[in-house]
Amino acid sequence: MTKIKIGDIVVRKSYQKDIFLKVTDFFIGEDKLKYAKLKGIDFRLFVNAPASDLERIEPKEASEYWQNTTKKSNKQINNIFNRRIKEQYERLTRVIKKTLIKKM
Repeated sequence: MTKIKIGDIVVRKSYQKDIFLKVTDFFIGEDKLKYAKLKGIDFRLFVNAPASDLERIEPKEASEYWQNTTKKSNKQINNIFNRRIKEQYERLTRVIKKTLIKKM
């Protein structure tokens, strides 16, 4: 197991590795356990977690995650733009038809 250090990207095992977090600091809690201060990467989130609950994410895995996320986001954005273009075309077509009908 690789030792986790400040700057590493980690996930919390107790939360089913749901989000990526960056380690910003370590401290010893009142219970004498080692804790990490974490900052969310995807979400505006600051949390503390026991160091034993963390699992380090390899840079390659993080990179793959970001590539997939970017691809999904780009696909969604393209779908939105295509839908808007189609809606604008349909509106324009209706206006043109109404205008032509009025002129007849």
